[in-house]
Amino acid sequence: MDKRSIKQEIGISLPRPKPYEPVRRPKIIIIDDFGEMKSGEYLKILVRLLSIITCACIVAGALFYYFYPGLSREAVLTKERLVLAEKKIHELTREKEVLMARLVMSGEDPVNKKENEQENTLAVESTQ
Repeated sequence: MDKRSIKQEIGISLPRPKPYEPVRRPKIIIIDDFGEMKSGEYLKILVRLLSIITCACIVAGALFYYFYPGLSREAVLTKERLVLAEKKIHELTREKEVLMARLVMSGEDPVNKKENEQENTLAVESTQ
């Protein structure tokens, strides 16, 4: 072993203390017309907030651009189905009106006709 004293061994083994170094962060300082200095930290927060909103809008725009053609095609198909359904309703309405006119011209009451048919079917069933 070397001829070192205990104090020298402790001194060698312990690291030297580092001098104090303040954390350097960029700061925004606003100087008005009268030379007063004001903190501009709120501007940093505002810039960050606006950048987040901008990114969200870009993502939303990209999603809309991606999904728009599919939604547009689906809307066209739905519109075509609606037109077909309206035509079908119109045809059925005309057919109903024609049938009602025929019924009125025949002079029969639909309620009495149903009752007569039910009585006839009961009479046929009872005879069997």
